[in-house]
Amino acid sequence: MDLGFHPEIEQFLLFPPLDELKINSTARNRIGFRDNYDNTPNIFSNLLFMLLGKDKNVNVDNVQLTSDEWLNVLKIMSVDNSDRTVQLAVTRSTIARWMRDCKITQACKAHQIVGDFTNLQASSALLELRYRKCWISIQRFAWKESDLPALVELTNFEKPTADMLDEFDDEMMCRMMMSDDVYDMF
Repeated sequence: MDLGFHPEIEQFLLFPPLDELKINSTARNRIGFRDNYDNTPNIFSNLLFMLLGKDKNVNVDNVQLTSDEWLNVLKIMSVDNSDRTVQLAVTRSTIARWMRDCKITQACKAHQIVGDFTNLQASSALLELRYRKCWISIQRFAWKESDLPALVELTNFEKPTADMLDEFDDEMMCRMMMSDDVYDMF
């Protein structure tokens, strides 16, 4: 179901569980995204968690989450065994705060592990991470504080970047085995 508006929370309870629910501006990926984003009602944690508990795939704009609530979303995605996708439009400042609170900084290198996170890729406008079983892709992101929106996609199934991580894990395992073999030789 694609909603171009935000009904009252009580009305969401009337919807049956959906395979996909979208609540965002019609111009999300157009040049005027910022103007429409500012006019989109806020989606707070209580509504987002209700939608995550009910609907398989959720796509919403103007999400307002604390860092702890963000981690709870990642945990929900990580433990769910069905393939799910959650797309959120969030201000860059909010994402930068989430990252800082999780000890992820601009200085993190590809494949660096920080707590439960693995930094898969970082470029000028794209940040890809893994949190346990949750794959995170953040587009239109910048580390400097900004009220401009960025797009966050969460999935709990492997994305193409996962192949690179598996190769990295295999290489690290080989290195560890080689170092153990060398140690055993002496």
